[in-house]
Amino acid sequence: MAALIPIVIMVCLGLGYWWSSVQEKKRRQRLIEMAQSLGLEIAWELAPQDNARFQRFDLSRMGRQQHIQMAICADTGETRMVIFEFRYVKGQGKNRVDRYFSLVLCTDNRIRAPKLALEPESWMNAIAALVDARDIDFNEDPEFSAAFHLVGREEDSVRRFMNESRRKALLKNPNVRLEVDGDCVLVTKPHQKLDTENVRVYMSEALAITQLLIDSAN
Repeated sequence: MAALIPIVIMVCLGLGYWWSSVQEKKRRQRLIEMAQSLGLEIAWELAPQDNARFQRFDLSRMGRQQHIQMAICADTGETRMVIFEFRYVKGQGKNRVDRYFSLVLCTDNRIRAPKLALEPESWMNAIAALVDARDIDFNEDPEFSAAFHLVGREEDSVRRFMNESRRKALLKNPNVRLEVDGDCVLVTKPHQKLDTENVRVYMSEALAITQLLIDSAN
């Protein structure tokens, strides 16, 4: 009986891999059909101009074995939006971790922003700030400072960009995670894969975030 245990384990692992592969093919097919029904472009990698824009962000260089797949594009003429999956590997051997994201990259030349990153404040960020005081706070806006962890290389430029109107607008989206650089906004969804249930939600949210950054310029 003991000799059968390794065989049973191998069979279970094989069935698990097969089932996962079947579900992945179904997921991709659903996304293809959805994109086609909406008249959106779909590809298995980023277009060269979109990849060049993505490379401007720190996330694109995280870890190793970076991989992009399933890119869906919408272009209104003023705003170009690409939603895609991104994965990278961190660590080795038993410490290996695969990290994956759903990302929405919006490009609009009405945005002129310094390089910055914003995410909800957390206890990990608070501890890190004790060692490396990179978190940009606003004494005149303690609510915003308590809600978000904001970093940027050019602090003065980031402060000017994050004016009162933008801060108020972002407070209405307390869970948003984004990076901004020039005319590009990258909205990030950690640990999420794309499916027909979230693509429209993520794209609508990213478009709304991009629009509020434009509308709150003054």
